[in-house]
Amino acid sequence: MKKVVINILPLYSPLTGVGKFTYYLVSKAREIVPSFDYFYYKGFFSKSLKRGFSEKFLSLIRRTSFYLILKKIKNLWISKELSYSAEFDVYIEPNFIPLPQIKASFIMSIVYDFSFHLYPEWHP
Repeated sequence: MKKVVINILPLYSPLTGVGKFTYYLVSKAREIVPSFDYFYYKGFFSKSLKRGFSEKFLSLIRRTSFYLILKKIKNLWISKELSYSAEFDVYIEPNFIPLPQIKASFIMSIVYDFSFHLYPEWHP
């Protein structure tokens, strides 16, 4: 069985074009190829699409200076999710820059336009 990981970080901010694409990709992937073993990258690897904390709590801690520390604690809190291997057969990256912490035999990075090339001052 092929292990596939999809970066779902675009789902954690207001849904723009990339977020909407990611939403539809994730919602249809299991229907299109049900034989794959799907994982999701959301700052850590998980087989679940559920978030670790409620949106109300996330909104509260984002306003504090401890946000980065709490993010690390959250990752430790769900250590059972971290037990999944970080090596995959296929890595699907909805943004155009693959994350270096994800190792895969095949990387599919989606490029929607070339504004990053035409207007580099608008992109980090």
